[in-house]
Amino acid sequence: LRSLRGVPNLADFPKEYLAQFDTLNANLEAAQKNELAEQFGFVHLGPEFPQFMQDALLARPAELKDWKAAGKKAGDPISGRRVFFHQMGAGCSRCHMVQGRGAEIGPDLSNIARTSVRGKLAESILEPHAEIAPQFTTYTVLTEDGKTFSGIHLGETADGKLQLGETSGRVNLIPLTEIESQSPQNKSIMPDKLIDQITTQEFQNLLSYLESLR
Repeated sequence: LRSLRGVPNLADFPKEYLAQFDTLNANLEAAQKNELAEQFGFVHLGPEFPQFMQDALLARPAELKDWKAAGKKAGDPISGRRVFFHQMGAGCSRCHMVQGRGAEIGPDLSNIARTSVRGKLAESILEPHAEIAPQFTTYTVLTEDGKTFSGIHLGETADGKLQLGETSGRVNLIPLTEIESQSPQNKSIMPDKLIDQITTQEFQNLLSYLESLR
Protein backbone atom coordinates (compact mmCIF):
# COMPACT_ATOMS: atom_id res chain seq x y z
CA LEU A 1 0.00 0.00 0.00
CA ARG A 2 2.84 2.40 0.75
CA SER A 3 4.05 1.98 -2.84
CA LEU A 4 0.66 3.11 -4.15
CA ARG A 5 0.79 6.50 -2.45
CA GLY A 6 0.87 9.29 -4.96
CA VAL A 7 -1.32 7.44 -7.46
CA PRO A 8 -3.94 10.05 -8.50
CA ASN A 9 -7.00 7.83 -8.15
CA LEU A 10 -7.70 4.21 -7.39
CA ALA A 11 -11.40 4.25 -8.18
CA ASP A 12 -11.05 0.82 -9.76
CA PHE A 13 -9.84 -0.77 -6.54
CA PRO A 14 -10.33 -4.57 -6.91
CA LYS A 15 -13.74 -5.38 -5.44
CA GLU A 16 -12.57 -8.86 -4.41
CA TYR A 17 -10.38 -7.15 -1.79
CA LEU A 18 -13.37 -5.32 -0.40
CA ALA A 19 -15.07 -8.65 0.20
CA GLN A 20 -12.27 -9.60 2.61
CA PHE A 21 -12.85 -6.64 4.94
CA ASP A 22 -15.57 -8.30 6.99
CA THR A 23 -13.12 -11.10 7.78
CA LEU A 24 -10.45 -8.57 8.67
CA ASN A 25 -12.86 -6.73 10.95
CA ALA A 26 -13.51 -9.92 12.87
CA ASN A 27 -9.89 -11.02 13.20
CA LEU A 28 -7.75 -7.90 13.52
CA GLU A 29 -6.90 -6.18 16.76
CA ALA A 30 -7.81 -2.51 17.15
CA ALA A 31 -4.28 -1.25 16.44
CA GLN A 32 -4.11 -3.35 13.27
CA LYS A 33 -7.46 -1.99 12.08
CA ASN A 34 -6.26 1.55 12.66
CA GLU A 35 -3.06 0.93 10.66
CA LEU A 36 -4.98 -0.68 7.80
CA ALA A 37 -7.45 2.20 7.71
CA GLU A 38 -4.69 4.82 7.61
CA GLN A 39 -2.86 2.98 4.85
CA PHE A 40 -5.99 2.82 2.73
CA GLY A 41 -6.79 6.42 3.60
CA PHE A 42 -3.59 7.52 1.84
CA VAL A 43 -4.50 5.51 -1.24
CA HIS A 44 -8.25 5.66 -1.69
CA LEU A 45 -10.96 5.52 0.92
CA GLY A 46 -14.21 5.83 -0.99
CA PRO A 47 -17.76 5.38 0.32
CA GLU A 48 -17.67 1.71 -0.66
CA PHE A 49 -15.13 1.01 2.06
CA PRO A 50 -16.59 -0.56 5.21
CA GLN A 51 -17.67 1.60 8.10
CA PHE A 52 -15.22 0.02 10.54
CA MET A 53 -12.32 1.36 8.47
CA GLN A 54 -13.82 4.83 8.29
CA ASP A 55 -14.39 4.69 12.06
CA ALA A 56 -10.81 3.51 12.63
CA LEU A 57 -9.48 6.64 10.93
CA LEU A 58 -10.90 8.64 13.83
CA ALA A 59 -8.22 7.05 16.04
CA ARG A 60 -5.48 8.82 14.05
CA PRO A 61 -3.91 11.65 16.11
CA ALA A 62 -5.36 15.03 15.20
CA GLU A 63 -3.42 17.54 17.30
CA LEU A 64 0.31 18.02 17.90
CA LYS A 65 -0.03 16.89 21.51
CA ASP A 66 -1.72 13.69 20.31
CA TRP A 67 1.16 12.94 17.94
CA LYS A 68 3.69 13.56 20.71
CA ALA A 69 1.80 11.15 22.95
CA ALA A 70 1.62 8.54 20.17
CA GLY A 71 5.36 8.91 19.59
CA LYS A 72 6.12 7.65 23.08
CA LYS A 73 4.87 4.19 22.16
CA ALA A 74 7.66 1.88 20.99
CA GLY A 75 7.69 0.74 17.39
CA ASP A 76 9.66 -1.72 15.29
CA PRO A 77 13.06 -0.36 14.16
CA ILE A 78 13.31 -2.79 11.23
CA SER A 79 9.99 -1.57 9.86
CA GLY A 80 11.09 1.98 10.66
CA ARG A 81 14.14 1.53 8.44
CA ARG A 82 11.81 0.70 5.55
CA VAL A 83 9.82 3.87 6.28
CA PHE A 84 13.04 5.91 6.28
CA PHE A 85 14.29 4.65 2.92
CA HIS A 86 10.95 4.24 1.11
CA GLN A 87 10.40 6.97 -1.48
CA MET A 88 6.66 7.12 -0.80
CA GLY A 89 5.56 8.49 2.53
CA ALA A 90 8.19 10.17 4.68
CA GLY A 91 10.96 9.89 2.08
CA CYS A 92 13.64 10.74 4.67
CA SER A 93 16.50 9.42 2.54
CA ARG A 94 15.85 12.01 -0.15
CA CYS A 95 17.64 14.49 2.12
CA HIS A 96 19.31 12.47 4.89
CA MET A 97 22.03 9.84 4.86
CA VAL A 98 22.41 6.85 7.16
CA GLN A 99 25.56 4.74 7.02
CA GLY A 100 26.42 5.83 3.49
CA ARG A 101 22.95 5.44 2.01
CA GLY A 102 20.75 8.40 1.14
CA ALA A 103 21.45 12.04 0.26
CA GLU A 104 23.69 14.66 1.87
CA ILE A 105 21.32 17.62 1.82
CA GLY A 106 20.19 17.52 5.45
CA PRO A 107 22.15 16.28 8.49
CA ASP A 108 23.73 12.81 8.40
CA LEU A 109 21.65 10.73 10.83
CA SER A 110 23.96 7.73 11.12
CA ASN A 111 24.56 8.40 14.84
CA ILE A 112 21.63 10.68 15.65
CA ALA A 113 20.61 8.73 18.78
CA ARG A 114 23.90 9.66 20.46
CA THR A 115 22.74 13.28 20.71
CA SER A 116 18.94 13.13 20.54
CA VAL A 117 16.48 11.23 22.72
CA ARG A 118 13.18 9.90 21.37
CA GLY A 119 11.19 12.97 22.40
CA LYS A 120 13.64 15.26 20.63
CA LEU A 121 13.51 13.12 17.51
CA ALA A 122 9.72 13.31 17.53
CA GLU A 123 9.84 17.10 17.86
CA SER A 124 12.21 17.40 14.91
CA ILE A 125 9.62 15.61 12.75
CA LEU A 126 6.54 17.30 14.17
CA GLU A 127 7.99 20.81 14.51
CA PRO A 128 10.84 21.04 11.97
CA HIS A 129 11.08 24.85 12.16
CA ALA A 130 11.43 25.05 15.95
CA GLU A 131 15.19 24.56 16.00
CA ILE A 132 17.44 24.90 12.93
CA ALA A 133 21.22 24.57 12.91
CA PRO A 134 22.79 27.54 11.07
CA GLN A 135 24.39 25.34 8.41
CA PHE A 136 20.96 24.01 7.46
CA THR A 137 19.26 27.37 7.03
CA THR A 138 17.00 27.50 3.98
CA TYR A 139 17.73 30.23 1.44
CA THR A 140 15.57 31.73 -1.26
CA VAL A 141 17.68 32.61 -4.28
CA LEU A 142 16.48 34.96 -7.01
CA THR A 143 18.33 35.01 -10.34
CA GLU A 144 18.65 37.89 -12.77
CA ASP A 145 16.25 36.24 -15.22
CA GLY A 146 13.51 36.09 -12.55
CA LYS A 147 13.80 32.44 -11.48
CA THR A 148 13.39 31.58 -7.80
CA PHE A 149 15.05 28.66 -6.04
CA SER A 150 14.79 27.48 -2.45
CA GLY A 151 17.08 25.14 -0.54
CA ILE A 152 20.19 24.65 1.56
CA HIS A 153 23.65 25.90 0.61
CA LEU A 154 25.78 22.86 -0.15
CA GLY A 155 28.83 24.77 -1.34
CA GLU A 156 30.20 26.16 -4.58
CA THR A 157 31.68 24.35 -7.56
CA ALA A 158 35.12 25.07 -8.99
CA ASP A 159 33.51 26.76 -12.00
CA GLY A 160 31.58 29.25 -9.86
CA LYS A 161 28.15 27.74 -9.30
CA LEU A 162 26.14 27.68 -6.09
CA GLN A 163 24.91 24.21 -5.08
CA LEU A 164 21.42 24.52 -3.62
CA GLY A 165 19.79 21.35 -2.26
CA GLU A 166 16.00 20.92 -2.36
CA THR A 167 13.69 18.78 -0.23
CA SER A 168 13.14 16.48 -3.22
CA GLY A 169 16.85 15.61 -3.19
CA ARG A 170 17.54 17.65 -6.32
CA VAL A 171 20.63 19.86 -6.29
CA ASN A 172 20.37 23.03 -8.38
CA LEU A 173 23.57 24.51 -9.82
CA ILE A 174 23.18 28.28 -10.09
CA PRO A 175 25.94 30.45 -11.63
CA LEU A 176 27.06 32.94 -8.98
CA THR A 177 27.24 35.67 -11.61
CA GLU A 178 23.51 35.24 -12.30
CA ILE A 179 22.31 35.54 -8.69
CA GLU A 180 20.46 38.77 -7.96
CA SER A 181 19.70 38.14 -4.28
CA GLN A 182 19.82 35.51 -1.53
CA SER A 183 17.54 35.64 1.51
CA PRO A 184 17.80 33.33 4.53
CA GLN A 185 14.45 31.96 5.69
CA ASN A 186 13.51 31.22 9.28
CA LYS A 187 12.33 27.73 8.39
CA SER A 188 13.67 24.25 7.91
CA ILE A 189 13.90 22.56 4.54
CA MET A 190 11.88 19.72 6.07
CA PRO A 191 8.21 19.73 4.98
CA ASP A 192 5.72 21.31 7.38
CA LYS A 193 3.29 18.41 7.26
CA LEU A 194 5.55 15.42 6.94
CA ILE A 195 3.36 13.64 9.47
CA ASP A 196 0.48 13.79 6.98
CA GLN A 197 2.43 11.40 4.75
CA ILE A 198 2.78 8.53 7.23
CA THR A 199 0.58 6.44 9.48
CA THR A 200 0.71 6.48 13.27
CA GLN A 201 2.45 3.10 13.30
CA GLU A 202 4.98 4.26 10.71
CA PHE A 203 5.72 7.30 12.88
CA GLN A 204 6.38 5.05 15.89
CA ASN A 205 8.48 2.66 13.81
CA LEU A 206 10.49 5.51 12.31
CA LEU A 207 11.26 6.92 15.76
CA SER A 208 12.39 3.49 16.95
CA TYR A 209 14.69 3.18 13.93
CA LEU A 210 16.22 6.61 14.53
CA GLU A 211 16.57 5.73 18.21
CA SER A 212 18.68 2.72 17.20
CA LEU A 213 21.24 4.78 15.25
CA ARG A 214 24.21 5.05 17.60
